Amino acid sequence: FDIDMAKAVSKEIGIPIEFKPIDWASKETELESGRIDCIWNGFTMTPERQKALAFTKPYMDNVQVYVVLADSAVQKAEELKGKKLSIQESSTAQTLLDRDENLKKSFGEIKAYPDLTACFMDLESGRADAVLADTCLIEYYMTKKPNKFRELPGEVSKDTFSIGIKKDNKVLVDILNDGIDKVIKNGEAAKISQKWFGKDIVLK
Repeated sequence: FDIDMAKAVSKEIGIPIEFKPIDWASKETELESGRIDCIWNGFTMTPERQKALAFTKPYMDNVQVYVVLADSAVQKAEELKGKKLSIQESSTAQTLLDRDENLKKSFGEIKAYPDLTACFMDLESGRADAVLADTCLIEYYMTKKPNKFRELPGEVSKDTFSIGIKKDNKVLVDILNDGIDKVIKNGEAAKISQKWFGKDIVLK
C-alpha cells in the first residue's frame, strides 16, 4: 500500500522515488546519515518520534490490536494476563508497551522479532498466545491464511501513520504534503486503499 501511495505521490510532484530496504531498528540513523530521505513504511507518528523527526500530515489511522489463533480460548484482552506476547522490534507495539509499564508487566513473557512474519510463526506454533501489532498489517496477514487467526475486540491504542523526514527538512515535508493532498483529491488514494484493504481508509 505504501509503495503504491509513494509511486502515486511521486508522479504528482514530479520527483522520482527509489525504494531502499533498511534495518527497521536503525531507521532514524539511516535518515540522519542521508542514506534515505524519508521513512514511508507504516510509520507511526508518536510524541517521542516528533521530538526527533519532522512528519508530513497523517494519511491513515494506525490502531493497535491483539490477534490470537481462531480456536484460542482467549476471548478478550484481559484474559491475556500472564500469557506470552509476540511483537515486532522497534514497532509501535514496542513503544506502546514501553510507555505503559503496567500493561508490559501484565504479560508472562514478551518476545520481540525483527519482522511480523516471525511473530505469526510464534503464534501458529504455540510459542506465543497473542501478537500485538498494527491492525492494517494484521488484517492483511489474516487474508493470507483465512480462518486461522482472530482479532480480539477493542483497540489497545490509536495513532496515525505519517511520513518521517529529517527534522530540518521542511521543504520536503511541504512537497510531500502537496502530493498527498493531490492523490486524495484525484481519487487515486481511495483506489489504492480499495486494492489493498477492500475499503477506503485514507484520512481526508
